[in-house]
Amino acid sequence: MKGTLDQISLKPALPPHWHSLRSVVAALLRRDGTVIDCNAGFQRLMRLHRLPAQAAVDGLFLAPEWAEIIAADYQGVLALGTTDVRCHTLIGSIWHDGDCVSILAEYDVDGLERATDLVLQLNERLAETQRELTRERARLRKATREMAAQHDQLETHVVERTAELTRAFDQLKLTHAAFLHTQHSITITDANGIVVAVNPAFTRVTEYPAEEAIGRHIRLLKSGVHDRSFYLQMWETIHRTGSWQGQVQNRRRSGDVYQAWLGISVVRDEAGKPLHYIGVGSDLSRVDRAMAELEYLAHHDMLTGLPNRLQLATRLEHSIERSVRDGRCCAVLYIDLDKFKPINDCHGHAAGDELLCQVAQRMQAHLRHVDTIARIGGDEFVIVLEGIAEAEQAYSFAESLIQRISAPYRLASRQDIEVQVGASVGIALFPDDADGVATLLEQADSALYDVKRNGGRHWRRACGTRAPILE
Repeated sequence: MKGTLDQISLKPALPPHWHSLRSVVAALLRRDGTVIDCNAGFQRLMRLHRLPAQAAVDGLFLAPEWAEIIAADYQGVLALGTTDVRCHTLIGSIWHDGDCVSILAEYDVDGLERATDLVLQLNERLAETQRELTRERARLRKATREMAAQHDQLETHVVERTAELTRAFDQLKLTHAAFLHTQHSITITDANGIVVAVNPAFTRVTEYPAEEAIGRHIRLLKSGVHDRSFYLQMWETIHRTGSWQGQVQNRRRSGDVYQAWLGISVVRDEAGKPLHYIGVGSDLSRVDRAMAELEYLAHHDMLTGLPNRLQLATRLEHSIERSVRDGRCCAVLYIDLDKFKPINDCHGHAAGDELLCQVAQRMQAHLRHVDTIARIGGDEFVIVLEGIAEAEQAYSFAESLIQRISAPYRLASRQDIEVQVGASVGIALFPDDADGVATLLEQADSALYDVKRNGGRHWRRACGTRAPILE
């Protein structure tokens, strides 16, 4: 016997292709904060905070605190920090699946403003450097006229200024590297909206090569989804406050429309006249796809694609509500395969997985569209039958299901070898045997235990009704 529902624990893992993602932070954690599985983005986050890859991260979360994360699901901004790195924030969601905590997040959109500020500081630093160079030339000409008296002083001064300019140039190189390697799309236009510079992330997001985008108006990204009032309000905010940020729908070079979080800032000259506009964007479609995939994985069995334990509880609760409303019964069938372990041990896990998928397909084809089948672990399944008028319907269904499962299977992974398994079924009816999700499953599991103890290959109801042992 595999144990009761509460004793069965799954071993979740991230999909293999997630592990290489660096711009998305995804991880599965235990309730004590230790890492079960994580992707490259999460590992980079751990390295940023100087934490070992398998360290417990419960102390890393500042707001909400780890205790609050364990207490309830959470969606929004996550504040992280350690003694070495402070005020690091992500935006994303946290889900619970049994003893596991699933985290999916991306670096916070406030980082867009910081990236924009970095570019603004670059332009301000350039302007200040140009003004300083002009003043320096004047001082050098004056120093030349007074060279005889101030030679030593001028030489010292030139050395100091050269050191400052070297540091400024190094800062410019660092800023340029950030411009090239940031994951956010950066676009710089002139005062008329003509693109003058883009970074590599712009090409990755929009599919426009730099040479094709530069020299064209920024409206080349316009999707046509937003009306004229949207853009009027956006530019009114930019002219009034100097910046704007929000969600927009842009169009890629291929014609696909995508969601983006965009921040726009204006760079003005000394007279306050706009010189350039800087747009920093983040493609939100990747996050949407990742969240949809994580949502599916949270409610489905990865091997068979059937609903998992979490979705089973939700559907069974809805079945109970409909039974109460319609004045009918619903039945829970707890199913365990007989002689599955010898096949799995003899032919390997790949053959065992193929057999489980064939069994799942065979049972699913036996159901009505209103019924539910779920895999809850190993070779155990649960079926919920709705609209049962009398107990004999569930008994008849169980007998035909056992016969259907017992028919031979051919395993393609083992050169079409033929194998055969049986099935044991425990049955519980609502409201006669139990009146809640947990108690129905417990009663059906208990009945299944009695079947397995007596040799299997038949069914038994929680109240004691049992089928004859099949020959």
